[in-house]
Amino acid sequence: MMNQELKEAVTNIHFRNEELKLRATEIIQKAAGEKGLKMRNCLVGLGVIPQLLTMLDTSCPPPFHLSSLQTLLQVSHGNSCGKAVIVEAGGLEKLSKLYLHSIDQTVHENISTLLFSISALNSCKSEIGSSSIFPLLISMLNSPFESVREASISSLLNLSTCFENLNIFLRHGAVKALFEFMQNPNGRGESKTTLSKFKDRGGRNSAESTARGERNTTVYKPFCSRERKTSECKSLYILSNIMVTVEGRKTLEKMVASEPWILGGFLRAEEEPKCQQKAAYILMVLVYYSRGLREVLRATKGLVPAVVEMGLLGTCSVLRERCLRIVKSLGRDKSWAL
Repeated sequence: MMNQELKEAVTNIHFRNEELKLRATEIIQKAAGEKGLKMRNCLVGLGVIPQLLTMLDTSCPPPFHLSSLQTLLQVSHGNSCGKAVIVEAGGLEKLSKLYLHSIDQTVHENISTLLFSISALNSCKSEIGSSSIFPLLISMLNSPFESVREASISSLLNLSTCFENLNIFLRHGAVKALFEFMQNPNGRGESKTTLSKFKDRGGRNSAESTARGERNTTVYKPFCSRERKTSECKSLYILSNIMVTVEGRKTLEKMVASEPWILGGFLRAEEEPKCQQKAAYILMVLVYYSRGLREVLRATKGLVPAVVEMGLLGTCSVLRERCLRIVKSLGRDKSWAL
């Protein structure tokens, strides 16, 4: 049952002035958080979400933005109906505009969290993919705020499970963005790329070493701190979903051919077996279909020995089997032998 204070808050958010609306959002937020799903459904039915979305206009004072976002998060928590209403009421466009307009870290974090929550709803995935939110999610990968980057990669993973969205990933350059994201663990912060680190450790570049007939089994291990493990693994899962389409596979082939150690380095990430297995799966599929990529990988210093090592000494049977299949594919061309 709604108490008198909550009834007045719902009335105020519909019809009263700015000061009363701001106070009303606080009361609604508290009720949505404390009284469970039944109350959240009731609040959605009373039309509070469209009113909360009007408070996200860039013309509104900053306190309105944060209060509205936090209330939307509470009302839509575990509530598929609430999330659907946000999308139907034009909430995606408002969230996109506010994110670009605001420089407040808390606002950015709340927007990214709300988008992650909405992206989990199957009925909303295609609408998000076709909206201005999609390129925004990709740009969030470069955010200086770790929580925003984490929410963004999780949202993109949710969207990549919808087949209709895969071409949209390619259209907006998601493959390149994901490779850059895996190379740079700190968003806009400076960091060496996986390939440059490998070259620094290995000495001469791949072409020079190949010409001299040299092999170097020193392999760069990707950055896998505790907080980054999940994001790196999610990036690989997104790439494997994109690879389902022919265009996706071709785009991925080009990226791997230009920077083979970005995926190759994950084969030695023993502290994160899921990353190892997914990287091996992607390479296994790509080298099976592409002779050009097989030639590139064979010419890349140290990569073939690394694959063979994991095929023989990998920590799990799935990884060993995939690496051995990569080696088998690399040996398909008669001009080359291990």
